[in-house]
Amino acid sequence: MVQPQQFMLAIGLLLVCACASNVPTVDTASTTAVPQRPNAQPAPKPVSTGNIQPSNGITARGTLIWLDEVLRNDAVSIRISGLAEPPGGQQFTAWLAGVGGDLALGTLQMTPSAATLTYISPTSANLLRSYDQVVITSSPGGEVAPDPATVVFQGALPADMLAEIQMLLATAEGTPGSIGIALGLRQESDELLRHAQLLREAHAAGDLPLVKQHAEQLLNLVHGTAARDYNGDGRVLNPGDGVGLLPNGNQDGYITRLVDAARRIAALPSLTPDARLHAENMQIAGENTRQRVIEIDERASRITQANQLVAIEPEVPALVSLAEQLITGVDANSNAQIEPIVGEAGVLAAYQQAQALATLPLVPTPLAQPTAAQLGEVVVLMKDFVFEPQEVRVKAGTTIVWSNVGVKPHSATAVDTAFNTSLFAFGETRSVTLTTPGTFFYYCETHSTPDATEGMIGSIIVEP
Repeated sequence: MVQPQQFMLAIGLLLVCACASNVPTVDTASTTAVPQRPNAQPAPKPVSTGNIQPSNGITARGTLIWLDEVLRNDAVSIRISGLAEPPGGQQFTAWLAGVGGDLALGTLQMTPSAATLTYISPTSANLLRSYDQVVITSSPGGEVAPDPATVVFQGALPADMLAEIQMLLATAEGTPGSIGIALGLRQESDELLRHAQLLREAHAAGDLPLVKQHAEQLLNLVHGTAARDYNGDGRVLNPGDGVGLLPNGNQDGYITRLVDAARRIAALPSLTPDARLHAENMQIAGENTRQRVIEIDERASRITQANQLVAIEPEVPALVSLAEQLITGVDANSNAQIEPIVGEAGVLAAYQQAQALATLPLVPTPLAQPTAAQLGEVVVLMKDFVFEPQEVRVKAGTTIVWSNVGVKPHSATAVDTAFNTSLFAFGETRSVTLTTPGTFFYYCETHSTPDATEGMIGSIIVEP
């Protein structure tokens, strides 16, 4: 098995900047107008992100992200920009490596702007259970194992974060089937919502004993090993896996274990700013989840003690609403976004932040020799409240790709309406090709002003 060098690099999608001689396919057409931003200071220069460059000075970068196709983390997507065509008769092949050995993912598809590949496990296996490294080789097809001499790109989870990521998204001690903490939290939260909805149906049917039965099941999902007969019918009904959402017995429960992991990751001295932001967002989402579960616990307890349906009229819709918010979060500040802030983001956001932490940056080895003519793409990260880099300088014909790596939806909207990606969510991308020299100012529709003078703003300088 190949053991590629561990790289302590930024987690999340990464920047590729260069010029292009060919015009790639576009998602959004540009116009010839050159907007002027009134009363605004020049956009700050982009900060170096520590890109590793091949010997010819052209930066080639890529990422591997983990996806949920059928089950959790059962697919990966690879994208590398700035990669030259392989020598004649050869191809770029991607491999995962780890305790599971080497897994061939397939051949990268080459376009003028990027090399891409999507792999879906045929058995819907959680790939993070067995693999934590990736290599890209350049060699003839038909290899049965990657040859270190042919590796052109490689990446791995940082050593000091690997155990935490696998505990969150792959395997954890003290859980049924060793399920990861973030996975178990999602599973139990879905089950809690199901029983809240069944409780509502029983209430609508006028069946108080069934209402109290589902309330007991909600409570036992929360309390795990401390499950008991809350409704007094002589049975202990627990649809959960026994771990519990809140601390119980000698267990911390899923929420505390997730928040503690996020806190440990955020405290790592080698952590990049991007990774620290993901860890802090996960911690916030976890604390929001804790508060919602506490309130669900209180309401379900009151329902089990009720003697008549009328006494729980207000509790039922409030309970179902909390169970929904537990997973998706809530727009508490009425800005049309669910954000990783106190009182908003929920279980889904916590899970997405854990997946973002697990992103593998792909960095080139000396064998990767891209040429400027084959670089036709610039990637701008859309983080929460900021474009990174805020200013890019490109050649005419370059494609700008915006990639949303934040929790909230964002847009890239030109001041003069030359282009508009509209709002799109975490994990998605939008692109535009600019063919006319000039300066284009743009902004996010929901996090800036239309004149792009403050908030989430950016600029693109297109040179001839």
